[in-house]
Amino acid sequence: SLDPLILARKLYAYGDQEDYWDDPNCIGWVRRGTWDKPAGLACVMSNKGPGEIRMAVGKEHTGEKWNDVLGWEQGEVEIDEEGFGLFKCPGVSVSVWINKDAEGRDQFPTNFDSDIYGK
Repeated sequence: SLDPLILARKLYAYGDQEDYWDDPNCIGWVRRGTWDKPAGLACVMSNKGPGEIRMAVGKEHTGEKWNDVLGWEQGEVEIDEEGFGLFKCPGVSVSVWINKDAEGRDQFPTNFDSDIYGK
């Protein structure tokens, strides 16, 4: 479903982006946030089996616990003292990881109403 991806981008895709292309079948990127939208996000995509990537979201996120707003991956990732986390995704899928206490997290899971005419 596109609606949680669109909402995650709207709320959290701000600041510097760093791409991770270390594996031909599993890629990732992070957005570190800005002073006025500090939450940031981490995204992992795989076109083969399950994947994981150690990515730097920034020391400013040390100690935060992040989880997958799409709900494909269970559990949490704790950001270490160097600002890194080990982010996973299931095979042939995508996961979008965000601080579980970030502003706007109450909007997930999304409840997209596709009835644009209100019938």
